[in-house]
Amino acid sequence: MARQVIHGFESGTYLDKAYLYSGTPIITSGTSAYGLSGSYFLNMSNGRIFYVLTAKDYYYLSFRVYFGNTNNTNYTAVRFQNSGTVLGAIKFDLSNDGYCRAYRDDGSTVIATGTKKMNINTAYRVEIYYKPSLASGDVHTRIDGVADITVAGQQTSGTAAQVNQVHFGIQGGAMYIDDVVFDDASWVGNTRIQGLVPNGVGNSTQFSKYPATGDNYDHVDEMPYNDADYNYSNTVDHLDLFAMSALDESLKTISTIKCLDIIVRAKIDGVSTPTEIAVAQRVASTNYAGTDQVVAQDNWGFFHQIYEVNPNTSVAYLKAEINGIELGYKARS
Repeated sequence: MARQVIHGFESGTYLDKAYLYSGTPIITSGTSAYGLSGSYFLNMSNGRIFYVLTAKDYYYLSFRVYFGNTNNTNYTAVRFQNSGTVLGAIKFDLSNDGYCRAYRDDGSTVIATGTKKMNINTAYRVEIYYKPSLASGDVHTRIDGVADITVAGQQTSGTAAQVNQVHFGIQGGAMYIDDVVFDDASWVGNTRIQGLVPNGVGNSTQFSKYPATGDNYDHVDEMPYNDADYNYSNTVDHLDLFAMSALDESLKTISTIKCLDIIVRAKIDGVSTPTEIAVAQRVASTNYAGTDQVVAQDNWGFFHQIYEVNPNTSVAYLKAEINGIELGYKARS
């Protein structure tokens, strides 16, 4: 495995991948004004979030960050945790000297200080490799691809435990984040996340639609989502596929496709024969369904699956394949 989570907030929400920790984080559009990417970013001036991850001995993390002021930047911005126990932390201390600092546990013991001075009103791409250990841990950071902190084979945590949560936020300071990626195998590198939305009829239209006007793709093309219209089915193996918007290279040329993350939002209403849903894609005239995932009764939930290779070719997707792909969902029992 490599990519564990990718999150560009392109669904117009943070709740498709993350959880609310405190306050009121705000999804904001117009990322180009802050040197970020895509259509949305997360404004954490008034709130914090966290990600629940598969427990691992270490994680590689990458994200873009922009600070609009120095308020509270001497507080922890990123926390690596094992459930409720803080293993290690990162601060971007713009209120003092502008340097990145790595801490053991909750931010009381400094492990190392970087040398790259960071400033407000500037976007940075931050990468972190964190391995908690009582004696042989590692903390490495990169700012815009350049090594900043290098700690190897030292105590990096006061607790011997794996990482299964990562928290973001310095509530009360203007911290904006975008392009969050977790990987368990290698450095993430210069990655940008784009959101594609349905924009046309696909090869299969088997779900019914509410209201009963327009095409099925019209009912799932809003970003952020809108519950005023939707598609529904009470038949196992019904499949909806949609033509998708093309990749945007107007600002940045895309060199490689690292992965595709298909996201579906669904719930069960009343007594339903299908109780699970699978994401779906159509590549090279062949349909592929993902892993069956249990859908909750009455409550909307997000379901997603990451593909690092094209299921038709077993190698990385090509741009032309993404631009010709159809995406959707399949009702499952």
